[in-house]
Amino acid sequence: MRSKQLIPYYGEFLLVPWALELSIIEPCDYACAYCFAILGDRGRKYYKSKGGGSHANGVRQTLNLLKDYRKRNTFEAYLLQEQYPVLLSNRTDPFGRKNKSQTIAILEILKELDIPVAFQTKGFIDLRDFDKVMDIVKPSWWYITISQDDDNIRKRIEPGATTIEHRYELMNELVRRGHKVCLGWNPFVPEWVTDTHLFLQKAWDSGARQIAIHPLYLNDSNVRQMTEREKAGIHGGDLEWWNKIQGKKRIPIDWWQPLKDAHQASIDIGFKHITYEPHQNTDPWEDALPLYKKTMPTIQQFAAHCQKTMTIGDPLFFEEWLSWCLPKLPDIETSLGYTITTKSWSATKHIMESEGWEKWRTRMSYCDLLRICWQHFTRLPSLTPYANYSFCEAWYADKSNIIDEFGLPVMTFAPSGHPIERMEGWIYA
Repeated sequence: MRSKQLIPYYGEFLLVPWALELSIIEPCDYACAYCFAILGDRGRKYYKSKGGGSHANGVRQTLNLLKDYRKRNTFEAYLLQEQYPVLLSNRTDPFGRKNKSQTIAILEILKELDIPVAFQTKGFIDLRDFDKVMDIVKPSWWYITISQDDDNIRKRIEPGATTIEHRYELMNELVRRGHKVCLGWNPFVPEWVTDTHLFLQKAWDSGARQIAIHPLYLNDSNVRQMTEREKAGIHGGDLEWWNKIQGKKRIPIDWWQPLKDAHQASIDIGFKHITYEPHQNTDPWEDALPLYKKTMPTIQQFAAHCQKTMTIGDPLFFEEWLSWCLPKLPDIETSLGYTITTKSWSATKHIMESEGWEKWRTRMSYCDLLRICWQHFTRLPSLTPYANYSFCEAWYADKSNIIDEFGLPVMTFAPSGHPIERMEGWIYA
């Protein structure tokens, strides 16, 4: 049976360079009230569907995969054979009380197999576990989440997690040992940080050089899954504020300016954004990726490449995007359609009626995947350069879309806004 814990990292394709994710899926006892993984699977349906079984069975599936990956022909086995990095983890904290023993044991195995790792965590409850991990792993990339500057607020929202001060100390110690650190200001809630500049400066002084800023988003389904205690933890008794944010399709309007200010303040300090920050076209991964032999491509890296090789208003054709991506991608035909499914089921149904469901399930190449996403970039912006604000649709002077000789849309490199707003436009011949 295929592992449900060690799987291809479909959900963040082209955002981060990690090919696999490993989540030891015991309900995380850090108990963060906003956690998408907990709220999205409160009934533990992930294991109950399709014979998934128990947590212990999930660990067993992962161990079996690591034992036999050279003999298997699954996608995840191929990625392991090619020694792409594994992220620990996307759906739970790898060093929570319930997960740390299994995590450390699996890290030992990955070390023996020479498979590199990266981490997303809020830190170590027991510092002896940190020492064990440092003895196992080579210098790696670490995403450390900090969303508040007051530990009393943190206790209310993340009751089982580490202190804020511990996370800054962890950053310092990781950097001292040669690791690279990204600050995860995730979720971003303006009311949880009293001084944006001091908050960011402390992370910078602790050694973080990358940053990801994501606003809190709770849809109707998330809210229905929350206990009253979790809701109270987030709103702290301010019901008017709670009504403003919960169950909405977008973040509150009065968060936009603080979010914009946080982005700009972080850039002014020197942080590089791993997300699609419109005012930054430097490569956020250039310092971290030398730690790894092989990684997946990201849109931010491509934007930095275009910044060096293109001028404002230049057309961007699919072939240029494809030729840049393919050398960094696995040469395999497999179930890559799930990359699109994780983004949009409606887009999946619309696209695959014409592409064919059999290709979707088993025989899609990365060339196919990139072409499909480019062709439908308005439905799937996060799977094309269109996700970055440096790229936009290419128009004729009358603002009609430009299509290339293969019937694919053309984009424009426009880091400062669409050139047609300032020029007469360029004509594709």
